[in-house]
Amino acid sequence: MVKNTKTGDYWLIEEEYLKPVVKSPRECKSILIKLEDLKYKVLMCHKSKIELKKENAFILDYIEWG
Repeated sequence: MVKNTKTGDYWLIEEEYLKPVVKSPRECKSILIKLEDLKYKVLMCHKSKIELKKENAFILDYIEWG
């Protein structure tokens, strides 16, 4: 589940499409980056709209909304 910080709405998005990302070096407590320490995630999807419809994926609703 992903929260829109501006509106407070929540979106159901499959975890397989959300990848951790370093927004700022200040987030990293050491040289080695621990994925569980990262606060932000980026949406990555390499599937077509047709493939997502077949899977009945929640991400498609989010993409169409955006």
